[in-house]
Amino acid sequence: MFSGGACCRDLHGNVWRLTGDGSITVQPCGTEAEVTHPGPRLSVAPPVHCLAVDYSGYVWAATLTTLHRLDPREADASWLLVGEIGSDGTLPAEASIASIAAADSDAARVVLLMKDGTTFRVDFSAPADPPVLAVQRGAEATSPWQVVSRMPCSNHDHFVCEAAGKLWVAGGLTNHRGLPAERHVFSELLHYDPDTGVWASLAMPLPLAYCGLAAMDGSL
Repeated sequence: MFSGGACCRDLHGNVWRLTGDGSITVQPCGTEAEVTHPGPRLSVAPPVHCLAVDYSGYVWAATLTTLHRLDPREADASWLLVGEIGSDGTLPAEASIASIAAADSDAARVVLLMKDGTTFRVDFSAPADPPVLAVQRGAEATSPWQVVSRMPCSNHDHFVCEAAGKLWVAGGLTNHRGLPAERHVFSELLHYDPDTGVWASLAMPLPLAYCGLAAMDGSL
């Protein structure tokens, strides 16, 4: 999440921003131009101060006391008020919302950090209109797997291997780059250094998906 306003980056590398007039804009990954979402503006009081995009593509906006959600892929997309502090017991009344972030597991959509330091994991408990929220106190659920880093972009249908102490990811594709979402095939060879926690990339001669990758004697 970026500091200094309602702005965030999704796992596809797109940057989402809620403007002063309540419009949603997105800066597609790898571009400088912003596109304004055609959906309705979100004008609420108190104003939205933090934004997050979960790993299913839903945009979440939070004021100090309310939580809103938008599906930007819907043709007639509209903002839904999905939670309000103290109104129905869905969100706790003892503190206001300090920040919001995408959750790292399938057990929740987003994680709320309250101003008193407590955290809440938020998900839908059942398909409904308006959606029914499941709110659970505490941070991410424990798991034998630990998220230590996320790739600078989201892709699939790629190959991964280890060589020279680094994790290498060749090519891949995504169907959710930019707005409107477009199919994109990657031409980067990404590599992750677990010692520094840093991702970097090398250019490949051409975009590739479903490509093979193997390591031998420390080389690819």
